[in-house]
Amino acid sequence: MDVQFILRDKYRRAVLEDLSNGELGSDDIAKRNRFPYASVERAIQELRAEELIGGPEGELYIISRGRQVLSDLLEMERGGGEGAGGATGPRKFREMTGDDSRKRTENRGN
Repeated sequence: MDVQFILRDKYRRAVLEDLSNGELGSDDIAKRNRFPYASVERAIQELRAEELIGGPEGELYIISRGRQVLSDLLEMERGGGEGAGGATGPRKFREMTGDDSRKRTENRGN
């Protein structure tokens, strides 16, 4: 499943999201997210191998399959699908996918 492939690595997700927002190269993506350049390059190679992105360095773009995967991922996060018992939302999403990369501190006392 392509969504699971993206969820397992925060670098892959950042590359897809940044390309969808107009970033064109790995340098820009690494700087914007404060990620190591090598990790962003690895993510780009993996996304190319899965045929989710294309183009030469500096002119990267998301192909239609990559856009669909990103759309499905965002739909899952927004709670577009019915979860167990009808519960959806960030906490339920993390429980369903095991994704803690975007977890916020919950029940933090003032």
